[in-house]
Amino acid sequence: MKHLPKWLALSLCVTSAQAATVVAPGVDLIRGTFVAGTQPDGNTVVFEAPGGLVVFDTGRHREHTQKILDFASAAKKPIVAIVNSHWHLDHVGGNVMLRKAYPDVRVYASGAIDDALHGFLASYHAQLEDAIAKAGDDSTKTAPWKAEIALIDAGPALGPDERITEGRMRAIAGRTFRVGLESHAVTAGDVWLYDPSQALAVPPAGTLAFGLRAVAPITRSVRDSEGYGVPGIASAAHRAIASPAATFSASAIAVATSFRS
Repeated sequence: MKHLPKWLALSLCVTSAQAATVVAPGVDLIRGTFVAGTQPDGNTVVFEAPGGLVVFDTGRHREHTQKILDFASAAKKPIVAIVNSHWHLDHVGGNVMLRKAYPDVRVYASGAIDDALHGFLASYHAQLEDAIAKAGDDSTKTAPWKAEIALIDAGPALGPDERITEGRMRAIAGRTFRVGLESHAVTAGDVWLYDPSQALAVPPAGTLAFGLRAVAPITRSVRDSEGYGVPGIASAAHRAIASPAATFSASAIAVATSFRS
């Protein structure tokens, strides 16, 4: 097998690196996008762990999820775990691609997607089918709708292998997190992470914060960007930051904008 020229290999690494922002040692942010007229992609946070990469939320569109795969390729580490904050498609849609690329990956999430597949997402599926039928041969309109239907039809591939049913300290791929669960936030089952090694919290909406001072900014950011006035999001942020396992050594605040889900 031929080796890539050094200039090409370097170019690929740089391109992949530009898609991610380092927010702490071993923690990178791949920002989601919200282009007018299209459905959004949520943010992705990638943690390096002894056993491989832990990915928090996987986006919706192939372009976003490909950035995650490119990051893993450049890091020369497998994606071994996915943690989904909630079941909205801009947070779980990329699970399908990542499962195909890494068949042994384990997905951690609440079981709230079960009701969604038979409720909200089933209704959305029917609406999309109706829209496609009315659009006729206009592939420009129907292509993104068909992609949405394909995601919903993936069903179990979107859901967890390991259900989060309670908040507790948990080792994922050899990295220790406090994993929290909120039942009245963005959905009926939202998961957040707190990484004590970096004093870094990732609440359900995918916003990042360092240290105790982040409680107020993180609450405003999540509520404003998600567009929901749901107290559960704010309480999740407070619990993530005020975790009993916390050692608030960091004083800087870093808020990464999340996109409406």
